[in-house]
Amino acid sequence: AERLGKKSLEDIKDIVNKAADGYRNYYDFWYRLASDNVKQRLLRDAVIPIWEGYNAPGGWVEKYGRYNTDKVYTPLREFFGPMDKYYNYNGTGAYAAIYPNSDDIRTDVKYVHLEMVGEYGISVYTHETTHVNDRAIYLGGFGHREGTDAEAYAQGRLQTPVTGSGFDEFGSLGINMVFI
Repeated sequence: AERLGKKSLEDIKDIVNKAADGYRNYYDFWYRLASDNVKQRLLRDAVIPIWEGYNAPGGWVEKYGRYNTDKVYTPLREFFGPMDKYYNYNGTGAYAAIYPNSDDIRTDVKYVHLEMVGEYGISVYTHETTHVNDRAIYLGGFGHREGTDAEAYAQGRLQTPVTGSGFDEFGSLGINMVFI
């Protein structure tokens, strides 16, 4: 709640519910579109943890939950830190951790500068998960065309567009898989 400029969880309930609906719509879209040979893989094998960034009000939080020297960011100190899920600021909005073997299940999406519950954050999630899934699930499991830049699918075709995002420099056409 604090990161969104609100005082309590009740204050962000509508924001979180709208985001949850968007994420659900996204996976529902892909499940309906997926070939039978990859449907179960989408449901069971492609679980993608999402880690929200540690950019608390006042700055990026260090590994043990401290920022601005005298304040403690409790979620990191009490939950993410002990699970060893801290990651450093790298200047990106978000990124997907992917591995050479498309069957590797260690993949995840990490938000750095963006919030995952806003429209743009959800749009970025569709971008990052395309990087993960276009190799083994999307496109019937055949992967993207050899020699095709990874951004051609992630940003050029399969990222849900959001007005004013600044990602229209390629003149690409996106599919709205999230917002109804």
